[in-house]
Amino acid sequence: MRKSLLLWAFLALPSLALFAQPTLSNSIFPAAGDVFERSTSLSSFDSLALAITPASNQAQTWNFTSLRTETFSRDSVEAANRPDFPTADIQQPFFGQAQVFIDISSTKMEYVAGALGFGTIAFSGLFNDPLEIQRAPLNYGDSYTDSYQMLISEHIDSVPGLRPFIDSMNLPIDPDSIRINLEGDYESEVDAFGTCQLPDSSYTVLRQHTVNYSDVQIEAYFVTPFGAGWQDISSTIAGQLPFPLTDTTEQFSFIAENEGMPLARLTTNKDNQAVEAAEFKGQRQIGTAVQSLSVQEFRLYPQPAQNAVYLELELLQAPYQLYNLQGQLLQTGQWQNGTAISLANLPAGPYLLRLQDEKGQLYQQMLIKG
Repeated sequence: MRKSLLLWAFLALPSLALFAQPTLSNSIFPAAGDVFERSTSLSSFDSLALAITPASNQAQTWNFTSLRTETFSRDSVEAANRPDFPTADIQQPFFGQAQVFIDISSTKMEYVAGALGFGTIAFSGLFNDPLEIQRAPLNYGDSYTDSYQMLISEHIDSVPGLRPFIDSMNLPIDPDSIRINLEGDYESEVDAFGTCQLPDSSYTVLRQHTVNYSDVQIEAYFVTPFGAGWQDISSTIAGQLPFPLTDTTEQFSFIAENEGMPLARLTTNKDNQAVEAAEFKGQRQIGTAVQSLSVQEFRLYPQPAQNAVYLELELLQAPYQLYNLQGQLLQTGQWQNGTAISLANLPAGPYLLRLQDEKGQLYQQMLIKG
């Protein structure tokens, strides 16, 4: 009997090993010189296949082979080059015209600074409280929360393009300065593990569930004959800003060893966890130090737009993508020179319009639907 039990245990070892909970090292962190090819899918996937499964301490299999590329991008990770952000090791695109500056140690990644631009206006600043975005080693069951805060204060004439933008808002009094206060909370939990099947291969992964709550307050400093002080103008200008004042972003990321960034990331509706967009890996080129093409802006009109927008761009045609400011892909299509892009199915608000030509050159511009 004892021999039978020992034999059964010996035979069971391989199957148990197949479903062992993985431990991921800091190879999940990006490094300067990495180039990541990313594919995004919005409507070409099987919604049932991508349904969010419950958290579990048993190995799961996620079959994402139905994902198909609708948009394709290459993101380059560069060594940080801002002397005013001395603790940052790398910088990489964060979405749209934003950059994040990241401090990387052997055990964690932290956002230490950020830069955001829209049109000709650009702001940047240090996080007063850096945001811990990832840890290593990473195991099933790991969880943590963090908070962050960034305060940017600028005289209205110190930022190119800021005064015309403020003037267009028709405030009753011209402000002297503008102050932007970004605060948020970040929650992370590794709630499942198993096998992730993508169109190219299968991977052993941890699933990380993250929720990011953010709040932005915009204040103006007014000087009058009766005194001076800061006034909250957030609600007054909210419709003209290229970002939401209050937002919650919920995502499920599938992370594997030696990949540098998640294999797949599902963005969900925060009300019912229905998948709204999916992003998945192309190829990681490690340490290639490929020079990324600069992003080019272009003119679009009318601005704000109503049900359609026209582009002034020296291309005959190009595929386009429209994103909201949370990074969710809302609309794709093929733009033809001289024709308008329809906005009829989109609610009023700010969006990012992206196009990429056959040489890989990226064009992008903010637009506002009124």
